[in-house]
Amino acid sequence: MIKNYTSKEYASKAVEANSSNKQLYVLVTPTEFEKDVLDFTTQTVQQPVYNENGEQIGTENVEIQVPVMIDKEVPVYDEDGNQTGTEVIKVQSSHKEKYMEDVATLVIAEPNYYICYQDNYTDGTINENLEQEKAQAEAERIAMLNLTGADVERAIYKAKGMDFDDIISYLEAQPLAEDGQAVVDIKALKIELKANNFYRGNPYVQKIGEILGFTDQQLTKFFETNDYTKLIESEV
Repeated sequence: MIKNYTSKEYASKAVEANSSNKQLYVLVTPTEFEKDVLDFTTQTVQQPVYNENGEQIGTENVEIQVPVMIDKEVPVYDEDGNQTGTEVIKVQSSHKEKYMEDVATLVIAEPNYYICYQDNYTDGTINENLEQEKAQAEAERIAMLNLTGADVERAIYKAKGMDFDDIISYLEAQPLAEDGQAVVDIKALKIELKANNFYRGNPYVQKIGEILGFTDQQLTKFFETNDYTKLIESEV
């Protein structure tokens, strides 16, 4: 493999990638080259054949590879470096042949942009699932955001003037749905409200947020910052 970069260049690019929260890839591309190949011809020659005692008992024909020699005119120089003429010498002839070789270059892109077959080596295949993976990773990050129960109750009180008991009372006063079920399982909610930590991904957090009129964006910003004003800010 031909590397179109030095170790120093690799290190520099790695620093650049890290500083921009991106990834350094080694892009490996099959590339066509031409090179000189010496010419040979096959000749048949006779070689002696010996027995186990070292005595010649005959000959045999053997094929050997012999260089193809041609005349080539080359310049002749004197001791001062001045050309004084030319002379013809014998040289081995050659021809051009095409061949493929992997050439490695450095590319900086966002993490998981390319599919890698080894470490950070890639053949340039783009990860078509990147946006889906990013969305999944972001959803998982948001779901794991958490605050203490005290943080949440304090924020709701500042934003809506209600504590957890008020929320329970409010929900108990709501009419049942057409199927006879309560909007929220009150007993289960009471248990959830006793938790030390509230996770953004908890469906009860989502449901109570909806009931209190908080949008998904407001809830997420609140859980990211623990700033109750995010629950009353207007979305742009």
